[in-house]
Amino acid sequence: MFKLNAKVLVLFFLVFMLASGASALSIFAQFENEQQAATITNGENINYDVAAIADQSTSWLKVTGKLYKYDNSEVVFVKTLFSETVYTTTYFPSTKNLAQTDYQTDGDYLVDFLAEEYWTDGTTTARSTQIYLKVNATYSNIAPIADFNYTPLNPTTQDTVIFISNSTDDHGIILAEWFVNGVKLGEGNLITKLFGQQGTYSIKLRVTDTDGVQTEITKLVAVSNASIINNAPTMQAIPNQEILESAQTYEYQLQVADQDNDTLVCYKVSGPSWINVESQSCKVVASSIPQVTQNNSYLISVGVSDGQLSDNKSYSLKVVDVPLFVVLDELFCNPDVVVGHQQHCSVHVSENISDAIITFKYVSDDSTLGQCETNDKGYCHINPNITLAAGNYEIYAEAVKPNYISDLTKNLRTTFKVWTERYDVANLKVYEDAFVTENYTFYRSAPMYVSFDVIDLITGEIVPASQGLIDSVFLRVNNNFVLNFTRYNSGNEYKYELSSIPISDDFLGQGNVYAFVFNFTDDTAGQEDVVVNILNNPLAFNPPQQVQLQQGDSVVIDFNQYISDVETPVEDVLLSYANTGNVLTVQPIGNKIYNITATQSFVGNQTVVFAADDTDGSVVFRNVNFLVNPIILTNLPVAVLYMPESVRAGTEVLLNGSESYDLDGDEINLYSWSVVQEGKLIQSWSTTASTTSYLFNANGQFEVTLTVTNVLNESGSTTKKIFIGRNNPQTVVGQEDGIYVENFEVVGTDWGVVSVEDAFVVRATVTNDRSKMKNLRLTFSIPELGFIAKSESFTLSSGDTEDIQFYVQLPFDSSEVPAGEYISLVGVSDSDIIRNKYFPLIIE
Repeated sequence: MFKLNAKVLVLFFLVFMLASGASALSIFAQFENEQQAATITNGENINYDVAAIADQSTSWLKVTGKLYKYDNSEVVFVKTLFSETVYTTTYFPSTKNLAQTDYQTDGDYLVDFLAEEYWTDGTTTARSTQIYLKVNATYSNIAPIADFNYTPLNPTTQDTVIFISNSTDDHGIILAEWFVNGVKLGEGNLITKLFGQQGTYSIKLRVTDTDGVQTEITKLVAVSNASIINNAPTMQAIPNQEILESAQTYEYQLQVADQDNDTLVCYKVSGPSWINVESQSCKVVASSIPQVTQNNSYLISVGVSDGQLSDNKSYSLKVVDVPLFVVLDELFCNPDVVVGHQQHCSVHVSENISDAIITFKYVSDDSTLGQCETNDKGYCHINPNITLAAGNYEIYAEAVKPNYISDLTKNLRTTFKVWTERYDVANLKVYEDAFVTENYTFYRSAPMYVSFDVIDLITGEIVPASQGLIDSVFLRVNNNFVLNFTRYNSGNEYKYELSSIPISDDFLGQGNVYAFVFNFTDDTAGQEDVVVNILNNPLAFNPPQQVQLQQGDSVVIDFNQYISDVETPVEDVLLSYANTGNVLTVQPIGNKIYNITATQSFVGNQTVVFAADDTDGSVVFRNVNFLVNPIILTNLPVAVLYMPESVRAGTEVLLNGSESYDLDGDEINLYSWSVVQEGKLIQSWSTTASTTSYLFNANGQFEVTLTVTNVLNESGSTTKKIFIGRNNPQTVVGQEDGIYVENFEVVGTDWGVVSVEDAFVVRATVTNDRSKMKNLRLTFSIPELGFIAKSESFTLSSGDTEDIQFYVQLPFDSSEVPAGEYISLVGVSDSDIIRNKYFPLIIE
């Protein structure tokens, strides 16, 4: 697309201010890059333009430009660049230049322009504007160093080989290009390829730095035949993290696994240049820690591969410039514990900080009760065996983490009571139903039942539930939350019920069911606990195992219908895919809706692996085999669609498929329509009638597809494009006084629609409220294209109105002007006045 230079843009500013009848002193400035900010290297010059227009026709202008430099928090005056007085109402000199002799050193600069208007009555007004310049230090470019690794090192015909660029450059690499046997494979720091045949392949990497300097490296990769069933490796979710900018190092250990015990390689998918992944140890490390900027949160994506399949995870790393604190905000222990039995104490750290070391200590003597490390939700717990004498004990916790300020305040405390044991809580059992099926593994939302017996250790007798002991039964799952059971009956049995395990991350993982009985008469008790596992309900994902389509054909699959989950809404389940090879194209067009297209040349089977993830740890992989059949040379129905090529937004468009036909004479009984914008399905519907309509409310480029189906269920499709322009009317700029344009329109292939190849008509109604005017000309322009055309000259007497029209041909071809909406304007001018009227224009 053509662009106007800075001088012309400033001229348009003057024209606009004059045409709009500006009622105040105005000033405008910009660099040659058409912006109010620019960056150069020390030693370079840069041009800028300044324009000003006065308020009064009888006044004159003085314009001054001064250069300032930012010095920490202060702005320091450097020099006056110019100071000029003009005895006219406009100031528009030739382009000015800012040279090294002006700024001299690196740094950030401000150029302040002041326009002062002096009126004949002695009044003075002023307006100012600023532009900003950054001067970088000079440097000499060093050619980049090209290098890459690949995994697996001994690939087979079933391996997807991952190529990772390890190239370096002192100022940055902007392009990495990959070639296989001289044929370009693609671009990017990471790229994959499945080699379908055994052999030795030449892999070339070409890298280009920010100055355009290129370096290449070539390696030979030997591919052998193989036939192996492989399971994908897995990587645990990574918590979001923070690091202090003054920290010397950063390191995070990725947790990866592979049930096949394949050799795994870790790699960086994306992230800042100072973050790297050690391929063998699977550690994320930082080469340096950047200073805090406005954008101090960095998204990092890492992956693990076994050579065929891979798994990726992403997390956020935030660099902060203030000390990081690890602060304890919750401390909890079971309020009671019997001598010789297990206690459960847990803490939570604010901001859910992970990897903090927590030490539990007794207040009385600072001895240690136990230690643990917080998880990605900020929790950790200990389960120490208590051997203390009966009595009450108070504990506190301390939190420590590298690069964080520790919490050693001892402010957070809790107490628990140690009881003398008199009762044996025996036969503690957990059931999935009403005391029939014993089980110790449960899914969230399921009920849980507990029963036990109580034996008096002094008498050896069984103590019935009706004897009056106080009981307590509860579930804890590795955090500070307690779920209490309720009595199942009021008889002599110790039976309890939990109606439902909440669907919450607070109850996920390994936990304990605790059972207590208390005798407050002699201050004795009994205790027992049993381990249970609370699981995430498994995700159900059952797509079709095979889908058939023909060469070059497409099929749309809505995977939402094949997913169900007790805990996670279907719309929140994530779906990803791995498509090795280049015979199928998988294009997402909605939430878990994909358009799969086979190439024209491929016939056979191709498998795409889809993975559904409920984000709670349940990931299900399913293979969908796409059987691509050869095209059968039969006479399929032919879809014919008629509709306009462009309309205004808010127009209901007739979609006409009445001329669709079938050469075999089979009846067409179904017309299916779809509207797509930028690859996203907007709406689809079917009719038995051959015509329908659609209301286009949004502007932009749309694709409309008509698929016709005959009684034999054979189909044919066609797709056409339609451009929807904004529905705003023409906009008037300027007062209607003197000589002006009343109406303005462009007529080409349609009203407001023109073609690059064909001439079109510009038509305007011009009125003269002044005395007789000669040598008037109508000027038509499209500023974004830098195009201007003028009519023949004409004369208008005072009070006359005349319709002026002339033909215009754009001097471009379709490759130079993208189809779309542009703003055109027309003006009528003599030597001292310009009045413009704007009109939105669609170019096909």
